[in-house]
Amino acid sequence: MILLENKDYKIIFGTSPKSGNTFIRRLHTYIECIDNYEGCVRGFVNGITHRVPSSPLPDYLSGYIIYIVLRNPFERVISGFLDKYNKTHPYRKQYWASKMPCTFKNFVNQLKNNSSHVEPAHFNKQLTGNYVTRITKHDKVFVYDLKNMDFTVLENRINTQFPEEILTNPNKNSFNITLNNQTCIDYPVYDTNIDDICSYPEAKYFYTADLKDTIYNIYSEDFEFAKLYGIDYNVDVCK
Repeated sequence: MILLENKDYKIIFGTSPKSGNTFIRRLHTYIECIDNYEGCVRGFVNGITHRVPSSPLPDYLSGYIIYIVLRNPFERVISGFLDKYNKTHPYRKQYWASKMPCTFKNFVNQLKNNSSHVEPAHFNKQLTGNYVTRITKHDKVFVYDLKNMDFTVLENRINTQFPEEILTNPNKNSFNITLNNQTCIDYPVYDTNIDDICSYPEAKYFYTADLKDTIYNIYSEDFEFAKLYGIDYNVDVCK
């Protein structure tokens, strides 16, 4: 997990790649330069949000709020696979230099085995690091699913509402840009070569019961952390 700290308002953001990372960095950058709004917007355009390194968890959390955004691991791994392994992305050639068909099923097996075919940054667990225990013991932790974020606690903290252009995520559904715009798939695709997946199917079409169990075991810490805050992630499977 990437931690982003604002010392003025004592806010710590927790985010991860493929879990709204770019959007959360926008919020953090806005708060960091709240008195320089125009410069802040230019920063988004120039991509500086991705240059801010992860912060260590402060030694003293008194007075801080921690705002964490999670994504359903079952959906997150699909998003990462379709985004980073489609034939137009450079990671495809870099990490899948193999005659093995680039299917979701094969990818999950490589993920389970910690294979070099797996791009390292976007498929890590969302909860990593020795700070997790400290976070769960803190009394002001706000954990949201990516699809159900609430900004009230942040806006109350900074005593202002986020501008609409900050809350509008420009990368929403961007993973579809590299896929053909055809009729939505409504059949199993877990054993289909990624190049033959021509739209973005429902998550259930990527999963058998065995694949679901494998992903749960790989990301068990993410699932268990989410449950602590009332989020019970699941996915339907192909019959």
